[in-house]
Amino acid sequence: MKGPARAHVLSDLDEDCFRIDAQLTALTGPPRDDELLPLTDQRDIEPEPRAPYVGTVQLQLSRTDGRIVAWAAGHNLRGEYHEDVLARIRALDGGAIEWDERATMKIPGSGRVSTLSAPVSSALGWLVALGDSADDPSVGSSVTWMGQAAALAVELVAQGRVVPQLVQSKKRRKDPADANSGTFRLRWMPALVDPERLESLAAAIPGAAMSGAREQERTKFALAALADLTDAIVSVGAGQMEMPAAPPEVVTKNDVGEATLCHLDGTPFRAPTKLGGEVVRRLSQWGQSVVGAAERPLVVQLDPPDESDAWHVRVLAHNDDDGLDPVEVALAANSKSASKATAAQLARLERLFPQLLRLGGRRRGEVILSQDEAWDLMTVGGDTLKAC
Repeated sequence: MKGPARAHVLSDLDEDCFRIDAQLTALTGPPRDDELLPLTDQRDIEPEPRAPYVGTVQLQLSRTDGRIVAWAAGHNLRGEYHEDVLARIRALDGGAIEWDERATMKIPGSGRVSTLSAPVSSALGWLVALGDSADDPSVGSSVTWMGQAAALAVELVAQGRVVPQLVQSKKRRKDPADANSGTFRLRWMPALVDPERLESLAAAIPGAAMSGAREQERTKFALAALADLTDAIVSVGAGQMEMPAAPPEVVTKNDVGEATLCHLDGTPFRAPTKLGGEVVRRLSQWGQSVVGAAERPLVVQLDPPDESDAWHVRVLAHNDDDGLDPVEVALAANSKSASKATAAQLARLERLFPQLLRLGGRRRGEVILSQDEAWDLMTVGGDTLKAC
C-alpha cells in the first residue's frame, strides 16, 4: 500500500500488536529474556536437550486366542525375564495357576519381552480379584482392565446373558483320509451386553492389553475378551455336570445335535463337515439377534383399560431420529439395517410374548389383553421381557 493511507494502516497494526502483547502479559506474565532477543540471536541458541522419559517396570496382562499373557516391562526399560514375571504373579496370589513360557513379544518402547501364558479358564478367579488393583503401583492399567472385564463377564453369566455357538476348528494340515470330517466345539458367547457398559469398557482399554491380539479395534477387542471369559466361565461350570455319553460315531444330523449337548463344556468332537456346518449355520442364525451388544430395545407400552376393561398393548421401536414409532411404522420408514435389526427383535419378542400373534389385531405389534393377561404382564411378564 502506498500513499497517505499507509501510515494510518501501520498505526492501526501497531496498536493491535500492543493490545495483544498486553493481554498475553496479563495472562502468562512478562516475557523471558531469551524471548526478547532478535531472531538472528535466537537461531544461535541451541535448545537444552530433554532427558528421555523412563517409565516404571510393571506387570501387564494381554489376551490372545483364549489365553492370558503376562509380561513385565516399562517405557524405555528392558522387560523382565520369565522368573521375574512369575515372581510378580505370585506376589498377586497367582502362583497356583500353571503358567507356560511362550515366545517373546515385541512391545513398543521396551523391545522384545519374555512372556508367560495360561488358559483363561485357569485364571478366572484370579482375574476377577484384580479388578480393584488400580492403586497398586506394581501393576499396569492392563491388569486392572482385565479384572474389570472378568467381573463384567461373571455378571453376564449370572444373568443368563450367554448363548451357545458351535464353531469349527481350522484344519492345520491336509488329510485326504479325513477330508469329509472336521473338529467342532461349543463356544459360549456374551449376549445382550449393555451398549453403554461395552462402550465404557472399550474406551478404557489400555494399549498394553491389546499387545499381540488380532483384534486392534477397541470394541471388537472388548467383545472378544468378554467372549473368552464367558466361554471359560460356562465351560468350567458345565464340566462339573454329569453329561450323557456321546454317540460313539457321529453320522447323522441328530448325532451332531446329541454330540453338541454332550460336550457343553467345550470339549471338541469330530463330525462330518457338511452336517456340522449345517448346525453351525442354524445356531448362528438363531443367536444372531442377541450375540454381542444389545440393539436399541423395543418398548412394550400398556395403555390403561377402556370402558370395556380391555387393555391395549402396542410395541414401539426407535426411529432414525431416536424417537419412538409404532413398530410397523419403524419397519417401513427406518434405514435398511435398522429395519432388519428391528424385525429380528420383533420376531424374538413375539416368541416371548405370544399374545402379539393373536389374530384380529389392527396392525403388527398391537393386541388387546384381558384384565388377567394385563395383570400377568405387569407382575410377571414385564420383568421377564425386560431381562431378555
